[in-house]
Amino acid sequence: MNSGYVLIFLMSLLLLSESVFVCGPNICHGVKCQVTECKEGETMLKGGWCKCCPVCNKILKEGEQCPQPSPFIGGPPPTIYCDEGLICTDGKCVAVPTQAPQSIKE
Repeated sequence: MNSGYVLIFLMSLLLLSESVFVCGPNICHGVKCQVTECKEGETMLKGGWCKCCPVCNKILKEGEQCPQPSPFIGGPPPTIYCDEGLICTDGKCVAVPTQAPQSIKE
């Protein structure tokens, strides 16, 4: 079999598998969530595949080590995030660069 056909076949399988996890409008109806108590330093946010149930998430501050995003599609949603205004760069939470206002030339 030609390698091009194999690639097309594998890409098709990937797209089909991803479409299975689409969250519909009533996907959370009837979902029973576990009662969860978060540890110190964690925040409860909606989580999981379709964000139906609350999940404890660790919110990292600037300079703290953060997990690099996986290069692979799939896997469980993350439960560790950099705080608002921060992004994970080279394994650390750093401030989002802001652009200086540009002067208006007339």
